[in-house]
Amino acid sequence: YYFGESLTDELAKVGPAPPIGLIHTAWGGSMIEQWLDNETIATCGNASISSANGEWHETRVMPYVDMTIKGWVWYQGENDMHGFFGNSALKTGYSCMMPALVSSWRKLWSADAGTTDPMAPFGLVTLAPSGGEGGNDIGTMRWAQT
Repeated sequence: YYFGESLTDELAKVGPAPPIGLIHTAWGGSMIEQWLDNETIATCGNASISSANGEWHETRVMPYVDMTIKGWVWYQGENDMHGFFGNSALKTGYSCMMPALVSSWRKLWSADAGTTDPMAPFGLVTLAPSGGEGGNDIGTMRWAQT
């Protein structure tokens, strides 16, 4: 809600604010693998391939790919605080899966020319200092998110 309200306020500064539609697909307690398909996960080392992956990808992402959207806001990661943060240069762990998710979603939504911009903004909300679900390395997780 607050993101939509702020976006409306900012757009109103340059002219009449257009209608803002927000799609809320969040699910508390999720792992990043649940938001990706196994094909995308397989591009990252130290990532778990299982039939439980992709649960939210299929039910909370795929139903919307035919819509034209202007961008995403992503807040997730607390339950990944106990996993392998990895290294984006080495294509391992969360550090690989987060950019893979961004690329995958941009590709899905921009598959039809003239719809979603293939470089549509993807905003990452980093975890708060208290958001580690008992994990003790919030700094490394924030680094992995970027």
